[in-house]
Parts: sequence; C-alpha cells; structure tokens
Amino acid sequence: LLYFTKGEPAQFTRPKIPIQKCRHCKLPIRDYGGYKAFVAKGVNLSDIWDDLSPVRHKHKKTRQANELPPTLLERVMQISGHPHGIVVDPFAGSGASLVAALGSGMHFVANDREPSYYRLMVKRLTHGARIRKKGNDT
Repeated sequence: LLYFTKGEPAQFTRPKIPIQKCRHCKLPIRDYGGYKAFVAKGVNLSDIWDDLSPVRHKHKKTRQANELPPTLLERVMQISGHPHGIVVDPFAGSGASLVAALGSGMHFVANDREPSYYRLMVKRLTHGARIRKKGNDT
C-alpha cells in the first residue's frame, strides 16, 4: 500500500494493535523488557504488517480470486480516513474497501468491470448496511 498526499495529510493516525501472544500459553511472543507498561494497550503498527494474510478459506471468501482481508482495509480507513470522507476505489472487486468505508462512516465511489463483482458488491453492502442499522438500533 502506498499513501500519497499533496502537502500535509488531513488525517494520518497510526493505530495500535494488540501484542502478539502464543496461541498455546497465551504469553507475549516478544520480550518488551522494561517497556511492558508502554505496550500494555498495544504496540504501534509498524511499516510491515505480518499479522495479516490473504483470505483463502472457502467459508470466508466471497469470490474465486484472492481478496484482501477485512482487517487490512479497516486499518487503512482508521489511518487515513475520517467520518464523512470519500473513498474512491476504481477496482473494487468484491467490495471489501466499500464495506470498510461503510463501517467507518465514509462515503464511497466504486467501479469494477465484472458484472458478477458488481452484484457481489451490492450484496455485501446491503448486508453490511443491515448489520450496521441493526447495531445502531440496539
């Protein structure tokens, strides 16, 4: 991912992610030494995101080709987006970026040349809007 801006960015927030823990013993994988108090709420997201992988499991995929994990796009919106901002995605594919924008309270403009992907985008956005509306009602 590349982030370009003309002048100072209007929004650039570096999020914190939870410290990695062993799946067996639940202890931190890395030793933070005397800095454990500083990482209790999470560590700053680095330039290399090694905690994410492409969506490959059938039950989580929405299309045949590999797609980006939702967490990746949620982070992008958290870093550079702001409520009521605009996301432009000319190659929207399955619409993962649009779902992340919808979850962040952003507007979007999107396109894809494949009619099947367009239908998939509409389906995902309709489902996401229903979930979001239901969450606001409770």
